[in-house]
Amino acid sequence: MRNIENITEKIIEDARKQAQEIIAEANQKKEQVIKEKEKQALNEKEKLLQKAKQEVIIEKERMISRARLQARDEVLRAKQEIIDKIFSLVKEKLRNLDKKAYIEFLQKQLATRKWQGSELLFVPEKYIDDVVLLDLPVKVVADEFVESGFLIKDENIITNYSFDALVDFYRDELEPVIARDLFAGLE
Repeated sequence: MRNIENITEKIIEDARKQAQEIIAEANQKKEQVIKEKEKQALNEKEKLLQKAKQEVIIEKERMISRARLQARDEVLRAKQEIIDKIFSLVKEKLRNLDKKAYIEFLQKQLATRKWQGSELLFVPEKYIDDVVLLDLPVKVVADEFVESGFLIKDENIITNYSFDALVDFYRDELEPVIARDLFAGLE
């Protein structure tokens, strides 16, 4: 019986050793898997951090770009307001021309046309007394007036030389010149 006990003890001892080896090997594999997963997690973390950094950089660039566009739009809007104000001031100044300057303007403009003799001339009321004294190739209407500039009427054709109409007509040509001269060196 002793032999059976020795064999049993031997089997149990061998089984314990084998179990310890299996457990040790399993622990070793477990540690290896944990280390590998930690390394993968660190790599993934680095990738996510790099991606997040890139996204932050891209978003920052977008924000800066939007801010620059908004600033540019504000500057353009301010420049346009200044140009609009200039054109308003020009119109106002033309409406308030002194009599001498108005008469010179009127005579110069009338000298460039061919006349048939049936045309009627309408001028602002404040200049009418001086205009009727001029030797003009058109009939001056003394009881109807225009706000500024003058108007020529020939049957069904009306030619508008009001200062507002003239300034508006030439605005597209003048605006880039004014902007260039006014804002030169401010960019």
